[in-house]
Amino acid sequence: MELDRILAQMEELLDDYHRLVEESRNPDADPRYGVAATRMAAAAGNLIEIEESIRRGVFLDFLNMAVDLLEESDQRYAAVSAGILAGATLEQYLRKLADAYGIETANSGGEPVKAESLNTKLRGEGVYDLSEQMQVTAWLELRYKAARGRRDEFSADEVRLMAQGVRDLMIRRPA
Repeated sequence: MELDRILAQMEELLDDYHRLVEESRNPDADPRYGVAATRMAAAAGNLIEIEESIRRGVFLDFLNMAVDLLEESDQRYAAVSAGILAGATLEQYLRKLADAYGIETANSGGEPVKAESLNTKLRGEGVYDLSEQMQVTAWLELRYKAARGRRDEFSADEVRLMAQGVRDLMIRRPA
């Protein structure tokens, strides 16, 4: 009996939500319909997926910028900038992934945990396997070389592969 009442209330709330969403699509509608629908979605926990989608889009934009640098500039110098950009995107993504799995991203002094340490912890928590951990380590090493301007130690093609690999990791392991 109690379950039936709860299900009926949930169905009523869902109907209200769908009505508000439909009404908010009307260009002449009161903007409060959209706000009310957003509040209902937030209360139900549905905005988390939207936030993840937006975050993934921003990260993908940075990776696309890295690849664009390689296409539009002198390959030798662009590889450094693109490697730094793709590597920084990877590091920030590892932090978001660690947050999603409850892994601390700052030490007791408030300093950020190093990316390689997060990589190790992510594997230890079973977020990804040894081969993915090793690949992330290689990308972090490429970023290190790029940040120090060691242009002769990596190629533009390696940076391209890194950007594609980070993109694939974000799809396989959403944060």
